[in-house]
Amino acid sequence: MKGKRWLLLVLSVVLLITFTIAISACKKGKNEPTDTDTNTDTNSNTNSEQAPAEYTVSFYNETGAILLAEVTVKEGESAIYPHSVPFKPASADTGFIFQKWVVQPDSDIEADITNISNSMSVYAYFIPTTEQHTVTFIDYDGSIIEIQEIFHTNPATEPTQPTRSGYIFERWSSDFNYVVEDLTIQAQYIKQFKVSFLDINGNTIEEQLVTNGKSAIEPTLEPVEGYTFIGWDASFENVTSNMTINAKYEINTYMVTFNMPSGETITTITDVYHGFSVTPPEIDEIYFDWNKMKGYKFTGWDTALDSISSNAVITAQYDEEVTEPIIIVDSSEISRSETEFSVYMYLCGKITMHGLNIHLEYDENLNISNDDIKILTSNLGGSTTSKLDSTNHTYEFCWSSGGSVSSNGQMNMFKFTFTVGQPPSCGYFVIEILDDTYYINENLEKAQPIIISGKTTVLE
Repeated sequence: MKGKRWLLLVLSVVLLITFTIAISACKKGKNEPTDTDTNTDTNSNTNSEQAPAEYTVSFYNETGAILLAEVTVKEGESAIYPHSVPFKPASADTGFIFQKWVVQPDSDIEADITNISNSMSVYAYFIPTTEQHTVTFIDYDGSIIEIQEIFHTNPATEPTQPTRSGYIFERWSSDFNYVVEDLTIQAQYIKQFKVSFLDINGNTIEEQLVTNGKSAIEPTLEPVEGYTFIGWDASFENVTSNMTINAKYEINTYMVTFNMPSGETITTITDVYHGFSVTPPEIDEIYFDWNKMKGYKFTGWDTALDSISSNAVITAQYDEEVTEPIIIVDSSEISRSETEFSVYMYLCGKITMHGLNIHLEYDENLNISNDDIKILTSNLGGSTTSKLDSTNHTYEFCWSSGGSVSSNGQMNMFKFTFTVGQPPSCGYFVIEILDDTYYINENLEKAQPIIISGKTTVLE
């Protein structure tokens, strides 16, 4: 019996121990976090962290009436005054030295502006001093401009900037805003040069003082009549000496066309300089208007020729009607294959013609002999005599009407036909009415008509 009881006791103890171990393991597994639980806790802690707070520190003068500066500072950092050391203007016999920042105006308790944990205002604190320093301002040559006695840490006052011929004031040799010792301060200059701009006549447009190495500024030019500005005779960039700059111009040129009243161009002259005169072409003194069947005398040009100032079309003026009789020898052209050609003469005005002498001049290329040329007096009647001068290439022809041929103010045409022995290769015929020809007008007086000679040309 005792043995069985002992066995049961041992078994009970074993079961109790096993059960206790199982319960402990269960509790341990339930309390230990998983990987997911760990990550969640980590993220939660990270999100709960906040950026450091920021605070404002305001710096005032000693009375608190003037805000000198304001800075933003992160929590735990120090505030730094962003400017140079503040100063308090000296009185008549006392200067002031900045010593510290304090918590209240007129307090001497220093403000702690390190490890900032809240917004705050601080105030400048000064201590008096009688210490002074001599500040001497001198010019480039060492001459004294001004001497000032300045209390310690106070600024000196800038004197009137000096001037120097040929230079421009640039700066002082050192800073004098916070004087803590005796100072000698010298004026600093930059070399300047005079740049003179001259116009077309050599007159000064503008003068500029230009700093060494800098560029002058181009002045504004007024237009010059008859000229075109083309630039300056020298560069005015990087100026290193006194300079005289001349404006450069080109004179304008114009085209002048001379016309007859009909609009026909006589000649065109190009490149006529502004303000210069132009030489007109030679033209006939008589212009015959075939529409009106009247002649007109040349009286001048419709534009002045002595001072041209633009492109121009200048027209001959024939304003005075001709009252004298007119004989016109018509100009014409013939081909090289022809051996016969005609010259037409027109008689205008009231005149009775008893005869005339004709002078024919021809080019030597025609090679005319005495037997090669004949003159037929178609529709004239009367008699003719002629003489050939082959040396001088002339032919004289005299016609006598044997009575008279009259014109009563109408246009009368007379035809002279010339023949040559062989076709001409080139050349010309010029028909002229000789000056010793006589005419009798309606009053039976000897009269000299106006004669316009013509030229017959053999085409090339």
